[in-house]
Amino acid sequence: MLRVIAKARADPGFRDVLLSYLDRYLGDDVRSAGTKWVVTEQDLEEFVKSKKLKGLAEKTIHDEVRYIKLALSEVNWVLTPEGIREFLADLAEDEKTFVLKHTTYSLKSFLKTVLKPRDPALFRALYDVFTVHKPKTNNHTRLPTLKQLRLIWQ
Repeated sequence: MLRVIAKARADPGFRDVLLSYLDRYLGDDVRSAGTKWVVTEQDLEEFVKSKKLKGLAEKTIHDEVRYIKLALSEVNWVLTPEGIREFLADLAEDEKTFVLKHTTYSLKSFLKTVLKPRDPALFRALYDVFTVHKPKTNNHTRLPTLKQLRLIWQ
């Protein structure tokens, strides 16, 4: 296999033949390989090292890694646009809004830190699949009305 690749790199005519055979017999597999990323433990270690260099607290790093591992375990450690969409849709469907928020934030950070330097095209494909979910909180205190303020001053 290495000899074939070495010959394809050296001979443009042979490269065209090789690529046409790959496209004909393994076309779908080759194209789908460009839209998935198999995450390893080394990737998580690189993420932790990067966050430590930025000065994040240990608890923050631990929480982000926990949410990333939650997402990765659900998609079998293979990030694809469809897999990410389905996982996040399941979280939204289960009404786990704050888990969804922290998971999307952590995944975006993980993709930016680890994947962007390695494969910008795949990074963009995975990063643009979802947005950070911002749950709406209804616990805002209401300001007193003018009538209430007048009663207070009296």
